[in-house]
Amino acid sequence: MNETIHKETKEKLQQSEEHYRILAENSADIIWMMDMNQRFTYVSPSVQRHRGYTAEEAMALTLEETLPPSSLQKAREALAQALENARHVPPEQLRSTSLVIELENYCKDGSVIPVESNISFLLNADGRPTGFIGASRNISDRKHMEERLREAETEQRKLTRTVEQSSSAIVITDTEGTIEYVNPAFTCVTGYTAAEAIGQNPRILKSGHHPPEFYREMWRTLIRGDVWRGELVNKKKNGELYWESAVITPVKDQDGVTTHYLTIKNDITEQKKMERQVREQADLLAIVNDNIPAVLYQFFIQGNEYGTRYVSPQITTLFGVEWTDDPKERFMRFVAGIHPEDQMRFLLSVREAADNLTPWTFEGRFIKPLSGETIWFRGQAAPVAEDGGQVFNGVLLDITEQKQLEADRHAKHKQQQILNKLLQIGLEDLTLHEQMDRALTEIVSVPWLLLMPRGGIFLVENRPDTLALVARHNLAPALETMCALVPFGRCLCGRAAQTRQVQFADCVNDDHENRYDGMTAHGHYNIPILSDQELLGVIVLYLPAGHQRNEDEIAFLQSVARALAGIIKRKQAEENLRIRQRQAETLRAAAQALSSSLELTRVLELILDELYKVVPYDSVSVQQLQDNALTIIAGRGFAHPEKIVGLKFDITRNNPNHDVVRRRQPVIVHNPVERYSDFTTKHHAPDTIASWLGVPLLFQDRVIGMIAVNKVEAGFYNEEHGRLAQTFAAQAAIAIENARLFTEAKQATEVALQAKQAAEAASRTKSDFLSRVSHELRTPLGSILGYTELFKDGVYGPVTPQQVRTAEKVMASTHYLTNLVDELLDQAQMEAGRINLETIRFNLPEMIRRVHNKMDILAQKENLILLSEIDPDMPDTIVGDERRLQQILINLVNLMAL
Repeated sequence: MNETIHKETKEKLQQSEEHYRILAENSADIIWMMDMNQRFTYVSPSVQRHRGYTAEEAMALTLEETLPPSSLQKAREALAQALENARHVPPEQLRSTSLVIELENYCKDGSVIPVESNISFLLNADGRPTGFIGASRNISDRKHMEERLREAETEQRKLTRTVEQSSSAIVITDTEGTIEYVNPAFTCVTGYTAAEAIGQNPRILKSGHHPPEFYREMWRTLIRGDVWRGELVNKKKNGELYWESAVITPVKDQDGVTTHYLTIKNDITEQKKMERQVREQADLLAIVNDNIPAVLYQFFIQGNEYGTRYVSPQITTLFGVEWTDDPKERFMRFVAGIHPEDQMRFLLSVREAADNLTPWTFEGRFIKPLSGETIWFRGQAAPVAEDGGQVFNGVLLDITEQKQLEADRHAKHKQQQILNKLLQIGLEDLTLHEQMDRALTEIVSVPWLLLMPRGGIFLVENRPDTLALVARHNLAPALETMCALVPFGRCLCGRAAQTRQVQFADCVNDDHENRYDGMTAHGHYNIPILSDQELLGVIVLYLPAGHQRNEDEIAFLQSVARALAGIIKRKQAEENLRIRQRQAETLRAAAQALSSSLELTRVLELILDELYKVVPYDSVSVQQLQDNALTIIAGRGFAHPEKIVGLKFDITRNNPNHDVVRRRQPVIVHNPVERYSDFTTKHHAPDTIASWLGVPLLFQDRVIGMIAVNKVEAGFYNEEHGRLAQTFAAQAAIAIENARLFTEAKQATEVALQAKQAAEAASRTKSDFLSRVSHELRTPLGSILGYTELFKDGVYGPVTPQQVRTAEKVMASTHYLTNLVDELLDQAQMEAGRINLETIRFNLPEMIRRVHNKMDILAQKENLILLSEIDPDMPDTIVGDERRLQQILINLVNLMAL
């Protein structure tokens, strides 16, 4: 019995060892064993595929020769810790204990590969460790995949373990396809236990996704003895579909006969999802690449090796770099296009960023290979370490337009600095010519303008249509003399003035009319200085011979010309203001002088004196208008002044005097001898008048005469002289009219004084008469009033009502006449200055009734109704002159009755 059991156990052990041998010999992973002294006792043949060593060579290596220092220390510490832990773990638990560790292995060629090792203990009969068994999987591909898909959440870790602990589903079938073995990973993936799967055909996993031809091709490959690799969609026990990658390897005996098939399968469902995501990301990246003006790239440095793993198609669109499949060539083509002056700086910056793992930014120039166009580019990346090297993930941008904008801004800033300097010069306390000289020095010294250090500034000053050289810099003396005054239209500067357009020349040609022997070759910019189309001057700048016209330079120089125009206009305004102030002071002094006398003779002398301070003259006359003739009443500066005074000008004839009176405005005549015969008479001919100015004398909008000023210098007088003379003439007209009025008033005063004295005498006579008449009339009026009252009261006998009414009317008329006498008396007293007012208490209503009774008869005669009303608030008794208040009321009623 025991012998039978021993035999069965031995057979099972042999069968298990055979299974393990088959797995170890055919596994893609490196299966190895090591004793407690850390010497290899077994290494599977797959080591040659991964590390280049044969199994025998690898087994002869020490651990130090197998692992780099960092991995060696890591492995020894892990194994030591595992042994320490094993001392405290029961044997039955120790059998299921394993260690998974990532290490690096040396390859035969000196390179290093990353491996993932699944290590378990080899145990003796007592269950104690006697060595180690491990499966090391080359995870280089996975490492690269993890790096490329490091943002993805799912990472597949291909763990190389012993068969029972392998993460891959492993299936062993016979040549008919009957399943003889599955590992636990198979159960985890498919849901079928080992008991359920063994004895079945892999068709239990068939999903119907693949056509029959797919499986026939698989079997044809296996029957030929070849390894079949592929991906399948299978169905789990629960009906769920899943993707798996499978490697089916024919297991052959020593005679080369296939005895079994080893299938190593991995669930790649998540990988397929990631691949789909990668495809989707690639599609998205393609859309981004097609729609953004930038080049996306991945660049790597691995020791002395370098190149590009990825470059978006815009490398051709933006940079004109021809595509190539060789990563290193792609990099070299791009570097070759970098401007020679920027290449070394580019390479050094890349190396520095790679060594320090610092963000990389570079700006430089790039020459497009086909067109030869030079553009500016910016490279940006964030280098990261990878497998002993560095990877740059970044972008390349065409920043030519940005650089141009920056250059334009910089140029405008520099230009503005020059313009600001010119404006500062315009604010300095200098003469206009000094300011122009300073400004010219600044202009010809601008470093970024390709100018010769030579030039000049012309201004339009005293002579119309003529340029005057007011500032010069390094001009030849002969040219300064020749160009001191340049008429419009002559030479380049004169044509710039005439056309108000920039004149350019790249050499001394026929347009350069002002030239001399030995003049060096040069070109010109001639920039007109304009203010609202008013020509103020011209800037003349020298250029090297052959200089090309540059519109940017011209635009800047026109800005300079506008700045100079502002300076010139400001200086002219300041000068005009000073002139106006002086003129105003002169006119004010003249007005004060003219108002200092009212004697006509003296006033005329002052006019002649003060006028010269305002408007210079060689001769002058003041003429008075009477009827249709102007008569000279004062003059100065003539050859025969005694013959001038009293001379008349008929304003109905054709002469400038007539124009002055008719227009009522200043009139300027140059060379009057040629136009008017009056200037050829014996009175004017000796004075040789070449410029004549006539100004009307206006008083209260009435022409009372004119002033005529004369100069022997042709073209002397202008509109400004006319304006000043007119302002002065207004004051002179007032002074003349005041003097005339003063004379007339003086004569009238004497006549009025005599009349006043006669009137006063007559008034005194009248007052005496009125006083006597008033006294003489009062006596009979008093008698009439007294006897009438006695008659009415019946003193002389009975009276009828009719007689009473008649008597009352006589009394009223007598009272009225008495009042008139009182008024005459009061008037006489007022004229004599002897009137006196009384202050007594009297009854106001009673006085009003008396007035009403007296005046009612008069009202009736005029067919009027006289009414009287007294305000209830009015007091009955008031204080005043009753008689005169009564007289006022009577006078008012009389006025109403008229």
